[in-house]
Amino acid sequence: MDLRDFHKLRTAMQHSAPAGGGDELLALQQRLWCALVKSGVFTDVEVGATDDPNRLVIAMCRFSGQVTVDEAATELERLWTDGLRYDLWEAHTVIISRGQVELEAVTRKAIPGHYVTLHVLAQQSVIPAQRVPWPAQRSTLVPTR
Repeated sequence: MDLRDFHKLRTAMQHSAPAGGGDELLALQQRLWCALVKSGVFTDVEVGATDDPNRLVIAMCRFSGQVTVDEAATELERLWTDGLRYDLWEAHTVIISRGQVELEAVTRKAIPGHYVTLHVLAQQSVIPAQRVPWPAQRSTLVPTR
């Protein structure tokens, strides 16, 4: 979904329902952390909550340099649609840029009911360059008599 269209939908949701809090946010944080870790794609997972209505639940993580940003984006989107979002309604967008992927999402549990927003930032780990074996050391000592 286009980022502008997503922001319009998120704003509409924020005007039509109350934000989730407390237990709802804690439950989503726990599910998000478990999903990211269990995926096998993401490492260094950190999950938390904010007071920002656009990012009630946030997460940062890394993915291997051997995983492309497109693969990481596909996995984030799969995690969201297959187990993190609520059943009633959801909207999300995935932003791909060089070396990182972002997932922004909003979902509503029931009518009447609350909504929660989510922002995940996944950065690609840098693959360290291979070390070149040190050249054989040459003796620079001059023999003495």
